[in-house]
Parts: sequence; C-alpha cells; structure tokens
Amino acid sequence: MSYVVEVKNVTKYYTRRLGPFSKETICAVEDLTLAVEPGDIFALLGPNGAGKTTTLNIIAGLLPPSSGEVNIFGHRLDNQDRDFYQRIGFLSEENYLPDYISLIELLQFLTRIFNFSLKFSRQRIDWVVEHLKLKDLLKKRIRDLSSGQKRIAGLSCALLNDPDLLILDEPTVYLDPLVVKDLVEIINNFKIQTKTVIISSHILSQVEKLCNRLAILKAGRIKFYGPSRSLSEKGTLEDVFIGLVS
Repeated sequence: MSYVVEVKNVTKYYTRRLGPFSKETICAVEDLTLAVEPGDIFALLGPNGAGKTTTLNIIAGLLPPSSGEVNIFGHRLDNQDRDFYQRIGFLSEENYLPDYISLIELLQFLTRIFNFSLKFSRQRIDWVVEHLKLKDLLKKRIRDLSSGQKRIAGLSCALLNDPDLLILDEPTVYLDPLVVKDLVEIINNFKIQTKTVIISSHILSQVEKLCNRLAILKAGRIKFYGPSRSLSEKGTLEDVFIGLVS
C-alpha cells in the first residue's frame, strides 16, 4: 500500500518554563502511529489538549517530532528533498496572515513562492475566487477583514496550489453556514479526485458525514483508529466520542 501519510511511533515533548530556575516537560503526543491513504477524508478528533494540532503541525512539517518517523508521499520529513511540500495545502488553527497587504496581493505573492507560470497563477486565483466567493474581498487589506473573512482568506491560501494533501485544523471556526456548505463541496470533490484531506474539527456531525476514516485522541494517545463505519453499530459518532474521552 502506498500511503499519502505515514506516522510511525511519533512522540512529541514540549518544555515549559515555570520560573527562572524551574521547568517541566509535557508530552503532547505519545507513540502515535497511523496511516492515511489516497482519497481518504481522515478526521483527527479529540478534546482540547489531546494533541490534534501538534500532530497536524508535525505532519505539515512545521514541528519536528521528538522521536518517531513521518513519511509524506513516501518521503521522510527529515529528508533534504522538500519538493513534495508543494503538494500540501495547510490551514492552521490560528490565522497567520500578513495583515498589511490585500488578499489579492497575498495570493499573487504565494503564486510566486510556488513558482507558478503566469497562466496557472491566473487559473488558480480565479478558481479560489469562484469557489470561495472572494470577489468582494480581493482588494481589502487582511487587517480589515472580519474573523470569518480571514478564515476564508486562509482557506484560499491552503487551496491555491491545488494540493494533493489538504490539512485543515478547525476549518469551520468563524465561518457562516453558506461558506461551510462550499467547503464541504470542495472536500467531497477532493475525494472524487482521489486526493486526501486530513481534518480536525469539534463539529462531530459534519465529520460523521464527511470522513471515511478517523482517529480519536485523548491525552496524546490514540483511543480509536479505523474506518468510521465501524463505529456505526455503537451509536452516533458523538456518543462514541464522549464514551472514549470522558
């Protein structure tokens, strides 16, 4: 099996300073192993502090694991060959966007970072503008956008490179139902194209409809990992989730 993402025995420690002479070590993720296949809509679930964001940041290459191995498209993340990063789209839990430029300037800048041709740059910008309904936002500075509009701007950046792997950390925060509907349609089209989405969300009803496989974390360890249909006999996803993490 050729996996899009392989996480093997990954552990991540953080060191937090408590004062000038003391500190503590926190284990955010412990001995995590999972794999995501082409065409999967894979959900990473858990209560606050379960290690979801840490795991997504490790998969996206933003955080190094303390131990273990991560492979993306068959490449180890610690390998010097980083060309495969151009095949990844990532939306972080927080909006880290430069607030002093307009949205169209941001999108144009990113197309240069990806080294797109002029023709492909125009195609991709037109695509995100159409599918996320950005026309009225393009000339606005990021700092002048509402929280929901900034979230849509972040989504447009994550989708701009037409990624084969899309990683979404709480993507529906601040979004109104119409935008959520558009996002659900985009995610379903990823599955049709045998592209892969990894999503973390607290809205379990949406996850239950969208995802075919999932992992549930508690305190950095996996409590469930497998096809979502295997949970259907045990009740709703919300019932199973509460039973596992409470």
